[in-house]
Amino acid sequence: MRCVVFFICCFFQVVTFAQGKRGAIGESTESKNIGKKHALIIGISDYQEDKLKLNYAHNDALLFNDYLKRVENVPEENMVLLTNEDAVAINILRELKKLLNTAEADDTVYIYFAGHGDVVDDFGEKAGFLLAADANANQEYYAGGSIPLALLNNRVIGNITSKNAQVILILDACRSGFIFEEGTQKNLGTIQAMFENATKILSCGPNELSYEDSAIKHGYFTYYLVKGLMGNADTNTDNNVIYREIDDYLYENVYNTVSKKYSQNQTPVVRTSNDRAVFKAINPNNPVLAFEVVESELSKIEGYASRGSVNLNTEKASEILAFSKAIQAKNYYGRPSSALELYKKAKASKSVSEKVLESMQYKLIKELSASAQKLINQYISGDTKLPSSREFSKQAQHLEICLELMDHDDFFREQIQVNQLVLDAYAIIRSKNFPAYSIAKRKLKSAVTMQPRGAYIHNALGLVYNSEAVYDSAHYHFKEANKLIGTWSYPINNLGENLLDQYKYDDAKQFFDTSLGLKGSNIEANLRLGDLNVSQGKYQQAEVYYKTVLKTHPNHAIALQKLSALEKLKGNAALSVDYHNQAIQADSINTITEYGLFNYIQDHDLNPKTAETLLLNAIDRNPDDASSYTDYADYLRVNNRKRTRLLLADSLYKIAINKNPLHAWTYAGHGWLLRNLRQPAEAKLSFETGISKNPNNAKAYYYYGNYLNEGIKDPRNAEINYLKAVEKNPYYLPAYSKLINLYNEQNQQEKSIKLLNTLLAKNAQIPDVYNL
Repeated sequence: MRCVVFFICCFFQVVTFAQGKRGAIGESTESKNIGKKHALIIGISDYQEDKLKLNYAHNDALLFNDYLKRVENVPEENMVLLTNEDAVAINILRELKKLLNTAEADDTVYIYFAGHGDVVDDFGEKAGFLLAADANANQEYYAGGSIPLALLNNRVIGNITSKNAQVILILDACRSGFIFEEGTQKNLGTIQAMFENATKILSCGPNELSYEDSAIKHGYFTYYLVKGLMGNADTNTDNNVIYREIDDYLYENVYNTVSKKYSQNQTPVVRTSNDRAVFKAINPNNPVLAFEVVESELSKIEGYASRGSVNLNTEKASEILAFSKAIQAKNYYGRPSSALELYKKAKASKSVSEKVLESMQYKLIKELSASAQKLINQYISGDTKLPSSREFSKQAQHLEICLELMDHDDFFREQIQVNQLVLDAYAIIRSKNFPAYSIAKRKLKSAVTMQPRGAYIHNALGLVYNSEAVYDSAHYHFKEANKLIGTWSYPINNLGENLLDQYKYDDAKQFFDTSLGLKGSNIEANLRLGDLNVSQGKYQQAEVYYKTVLKTHPNHAIALQKLSALEKLKGNAALSVDYHNQAIQADSINTITEYGLFNYIQDHDLNPKTAETLLLNAIDRNPDDASSYTDYADYLRVNNRKRTRLLLADSLYKIAINKNPLHAWTYAGHGWLLRNLRQPAEAKLSFETGISKNPNNAKAYYYYGNYLNEGIKDPRNAEINYLKAVEKNPYYLPAYSKLINLYNEQNQQEKSIKLLNTLLAKNAQIPDVYNL
């Protein structure tokens, strides 16, 4: 079954033919002026996202392409065929714009699209999209990789019909009937013009599916559409196929076949101002051309990925050969031999034709924008293994070059501008560059102003605010993203994370449970639910969630390392080491990141040279990440007594605090260092500053309590801070453990029992409470 396949044919003039035998090649016999014929044929089976891949959409495009060439006599130089990897959004929009600019009155233009399409709720309204080869699989169609039906109808078809041309629009798609739902067209005049000049043929009604069959290697709708147009629909044998006949023929063949084979409905629909008008006439004087002959030509044109524009690989000019080699080597810009510089040189010298120059221009734009779109889609997928911030900056630079090359009225220009802003901002998010968060927010707010329906922009804004502990604003933007795409798990998990950071465990669990029920989101939801249960001391339940990930992904490094940490908490040292070794073998970098670099070095007793190499490499990989500096400072503090090394640690802690003033442990580590440097007042101030910067963070009070209790022997104030920690997070077991030890040392067992009863009243299912 094909979930969604669209076919669009736009005829700017209905051509009639002399009566005659079915199956003959069409020939116009009208006396009115006949313009040129143009065609844009698009077919996508091999989508970049595995979830979107189809079987026969490209076959349908090839079939229709050959039908237009052999039966309708569309000149090959006026035809553009885009299939699979060439059918990215920017190429499709470019060709639509060219058709809009070149079409004139009395011209006939065919626009044919075979691929996915979808309809989404948009703040109470519905919005439809054709999905290009670079679309994402999370219904975030405002992020690029799609063709909005509103743009297609209003800016392309509407403007073409305003030239006194007639249009026929054909959609072979799931839910293609949406095109007629109220609200698609904002301009009633445009609707009227389109219905006066256009016929629309739809493969199915709203909420129905379009089906395809391996036996015929086509979708049923297109297969029978082409057969009908070649004469099989002429049921009264008068050599005229009228709209009603093609409607009946499609219904009888498509509806009945799908109903019988799949027990489902697929109801083709034909809409025209006069269903008795002649849709196609046949000239009996021309040779008969059988459907099978047209279909047999597919093998000859399959793999002919793109036509209608210059194939640069066949050009012999030295500058074109050099340009093609630069593209293949991904040498896009920044060098004298780059594709960009070769294009500029060719443009300045006028050494190639305008058509070749245009092909060079859009080849470079396509390569750069497609590369950036892949990274946007990876972010949207919620992938936990995103590349470094440098890659996001690189892709943002790609889009800056695209903007330099694109026309100012290009259909895709605004989308490129929005995605450049998002990538620039996400480079900051990935680097954890706290001082630059204000820049990231400014860029994302500009992006959301340009594209207010961009859920991926709201989600990124939520991530920035959450990192700043501005939880209300973060929650708002995650909610906006969730409202825009209710099936997207990433903002739902982020809502749970947002609430978990505020110790609102029950509310957080609701969101993680919701995400758990969404298709394709089980890994992240299970990991988060495991973390939530660890935070509450529910170790057995946490283990179940982590092991659920391993059932489908047995080498998932993060899940393995989380199990290692969990077994360590439970006191199972041997099992903890076993899980850790499995995680290292699966993915050493992510395992060490999850472990914590300083903890990894200490627990594995690495020699000083190896340890410092790892620490310096971490800073080099991400010089904006405060935790790398804190890890290095912690290592120097714990493993050195030389004053020069301790002073280096002091400077590293200060750098870390400047890079992220909300990292509670950095203040604590710095406080212990200042104690070692015999600066007790400054040490105490460091802990207190950490609390003032993180007033709702239980760990900040817990760290200060440890210092007061163990560092300067002040149990009374230590108790105050431990109690403050459990007030902020009622499930924070380390603080309860410290309080119990403190009370027992002071022979205040009644306080211990009262505290434990309070905790048990909150949740009796925490094993470690009984151990306490």
